[in-house]
Amino acid sequence: GAFLRQSLVAYGGYLYLAGFNASTTVLYSEINSDGSIGVWNETTVLPAARSYPVTLASNGYIYVIGGKSSGGVAQSTVYYAPINANGTVGAWSTTTALPDIGFDFSGGVNGGYLYVTGGEVGGNAEYQVLYGKQNTDGTISTWNTASLLSERTNQHASAVNSDFIYVLGGYKSVGSTATSSVFYSQINNGKSSRDTFWGLGLSDYVPTGTYMGSTTFIGVFAP
Repeated sequence: GAFLRQSLVAYGGYLYLAGFNASTTVLYSEINSDGSIGVWNETTVLPAARSYPVTLASNGYIYVIGGKSSGGVAQSTVYYAPINANGTVGAWSTTTALPDIGFDFSGGVNGGYLYVTGGEVGGNAEYQVLYGKQNTDGTISTWNTASLLSERTNQHASAVNSDFIYVLGGYKSVGSTATSSVFYSQINNGKSSRDTFWGLGLSDYVPTGTYMGSTTFIGVFAP
């Protein structure tokens, strides 16, 4: 069947798909050496149905963050599970929830920190950038606020690479015209640098009016 409102992450030679069609199902597929992928298989289901989450993976754990319940209610829940050597995931647990209830976030990982950008909270697109340090047991002790984005955005894409975080496209407000803006900021000790504002760059390479739906682009780091 069709897949909608999902989030996708790559980690350790596997792809993981979660949060589609407001279900609890989590799928995974091995990435072959030629870049193709194998058969999609089901692994441990989420504790509750989700759509529009952001899914991240770091240091042997996978996270499904925020999103909507099967009844369409926005959530702040953060689920996490260990990733097994064979690509399956273990039992899901709950760690520290986001400070705001929302969905349509994007995000990335870097140096043991998880980042959540933008999103829709309380009917508005957000400026927020949240970051949480990953503990050795996979939990997140607290979520902190980094430098705010230069514009509100939801239904956007984010990526992290070489200590920089990028935010691309989306809506400046719910239901408004899509934007082609690309912003970036340097990461400094887990947070976007107080000395580095979110700067505009590369927007000419994005078609005007582009938005990214609920797809999340993640910088891929070796486990």
